[in-house]
Parts: sequence; structure tokens; C-alpha cells
Amino acid sequence: MIEKREDIQRDLEPSVDGNRVTFHFDAPEARMVNVLGTFNHWELTEGVMRKNEDGIWTRTVEVPLAGCYDYKFLADGQWLLDPRNPDYGRDAKGRYNSRFQIHTSERARALLADVDRRLEANPPGADPGTRREIFEDLDGILQLPNAPWSYTLNRHFLRRIRKYGDRVERETAASVANIYCHGFVLERGLRIGIDVVATRAVWGVYWDIPDDVYLRLASALDLLCISHLHPDHFDYHLASAMVAQGKTVLVPYEIRERFPSGAVGIRDGEPFEKEGTRVTFRKGIHVYDERERLVLKIIDIVSGDGFHTVHLSDHDYTRGVDVEPPVDLLLAKTGGISPLVPSFPAFRNLLLHLEPKRFVTGHLNELGHPVRAGREPYRTGWEIVRENSNYEGMVLHWCEEWRL
Repeated sequence: MIEKREDIQRDLEPSVDGNRVTFHFDAPEARMVNVLGTFNHWELTEGVMRKNEDGIWTRTVEVPLAGCYDYKFLADGQWLLDPRNPDYGRDAKGRYNSRFQIHTSERARALLADVDRRLEANPPGADPGTRREIFEDLDGILQLPNAPWSYTLNRHFLRRIRKYGDRVERETAASVANIYCHGFVLERGLRIGIDVVATRAVWGVYWDIPDDVYLRLASALDLLCISHLHPDHFDYHLASAMVAQGKTVLVPYEIRERFPSGAVGIRDGEPFEKEGTRVTFRKGIHVYDERERLVLKIIDIVSGDGFHTVHLSDHDYTRGVDVEPPVDLLLAKTGGISPLVPSFPAFRNLLLHLEPKRFVTGHLNELGHPVRAGREPYRTGWEIVRENSNYEGMVLHWCEEWRL
């Protein structure tokens, strides 16, 4: 049992200075103490404390986003609340945790501004090591539990999507852009949106996105393809704006009535053609849909010049992929691939089957999912790129473009 010395402990409690938090814990006899919480994803290696000459264990951390965070001390295997912090509460599983609050996001704003600058200086195709360091900084913010409700991240996304809109209004360029999570814009002859969302209606996010963003996106796209109804893949506001502008929106035929009136339902295996580009929907199976009740499609696109793109949406590709190789560009989910098969060998087998010339890691940092329950970090994408270096792979941040 860890004993407390009240004479020393009474003046010690979490010290919050802007975005810096210093923890103290009095346990001179303890051999190891960690401070773990939602700010470091309860990771043992991220919370190691150091003992000073008075037997007080301390650790200072940077918490960039404003919000309320849970934590506990782990002293020689024993979980303990902070005895000098009166602020505590229950988490979603009914467990009591100590709590602290951060009231400023200045650190996050500065870091995100720096990220924008570094990404512009190191676009896709630049040194992978440099880019990976940038994405590690992004994970440090996007993996925080309160990231979905952050005004700072909302503004970050809005700045990036406006900048992308400026580019597509000025010029055309053979490229693929990752708009959010697993939404992409393929520019190869036609400019085709695939599961593009602008976050206004993503579950758990609901960011404030002005109407002009949707109108500009709708104006820029020649075609929009939607694989299924989940709100991180189907943006009702964007689809409605495109229909209102007389643009084509392709949706699964079986559930066409659940999309805005005017959307075009297409059957599996029956190509839709527009200006030399051929789009085919193929049956997919959602990763967590064992009974196959959810209608989901793999989107197979052959551009006018023969460039072959495949978007796998949330399909569990360990159960097969009804696409003929080779593929020029593969847009594939790289986190939470299958409930039965580990992600890395599953992705490796997918590459061996489809033989893509290029691939982009998808469905990373989906803020609508809780941390540790589907919000896969960019780190996973970079590990997959590294382990499959004989293929040309890329990790993209919001509204980044990879020239094809």
C-alpha cells in the first residue's frame, strides 16, 4: 500500500500554466509511478514520473487543446486518485478519475499554424522522414479525446478546405486530395468527389462549416460518388448543393430514396459513363456488418485516359475484393480493417492482390470515433507505408493533394 505524507502533499496538486500541466505525487517508497489519462491515451510509456530528493514524483506535460481531462496515478501497479485534487468524476465505464482543465488552445493554434507551413514546404513526395515528423505532431492533437469539439481544429480544417477551393478554382491538375478521413477528390480529366464530407454532420463533430464552402465544393466537382449512408462518407449538404447545381451524384441503387432527390442510383456492375470516364459500383461488406445488412459499395473508376482508381470505402477486404488488377491508385482503409485479421498483414495481402502503382492510406483520425475505438492515428498509415516500401504509398492530411 502506498502511504501519503500529508505534511508535504498538502501543498501539491496539478499545476496548470497555460498548456503546461505539472503533476506531483508523494510516494517515497514507490519503485515506479506513472501518471496516465486521456491526455496521453492512458499509455504507460507516456506517463513515467521522476522522483526528487524529497520523495515527490513529478512530471510536466504539454496539453495543447482546451478541455477537461481525466487522469490517475499508477504506483507500483496500484491505481490511485490524486489525493490533493478535489476535482474528480466518473468516466463512461463508471470508473472514478481525477480531473483537470485546460482553458487555452494557444499551444494548438501555434502548432497547427506551424504544421500548415511545414506541409507546404514538404508536400507529398518530399522526404518521408520529415513528413512523418509533421504527422506525429498532428497526432498529438487529433488523438486527444476532446479534439472533435475543438473550435481550434474546426478553424484549421476550414482554412485548409478554403485554400484547396482557391486552388481548384484557379487551375486543373492531375491529383488526388484527401478532404477529410476517407473522402477524396480525384482529378483526372473529370474532377470526381468520392465520399467527400465537409464535417458539418459527421457524428460527434458537427463543425461550423459555412454554406459557401459547400457551394464552392459543389461548383468545383463534376461528379460525386457516395458509397454508403454513414455520415463520415455521405454529406447531405454537399450532395444537395450538387443536385441543386445540376451536377451528378451517384449513389447505391438499393437505397437511392434515402439520398437527396435527383441523385442517381446505379446498380452493381452497371457502369455509369460521363465524358469518357466510367464509374462502376461493386458490392462491399462493412467491416462491422457480419450479417451484411448495410448497403455499401466499392467505387471503381476508369478515367478517360485509362487511369484506374479504386476506393474501398469501409469494405472488409479480408473477405475479398471484386476488382480486376492492376490498379493505378488505391484508396483503402488502413485502420480497423477487419475485426478478425490484423491490419498490417491484411493490407499487405490487399496490395499483393490488386498490384496498385500507388496507394493512399485512408480513414485515419476519424474524429467521430473515440480514441482507441476506431480513431486510428496517422502513425498507422506511416507504418503501413514503411512496411510496404516496394509500393508507392502516401499519407495525406486534410485537403492535401498528391500530384499524379
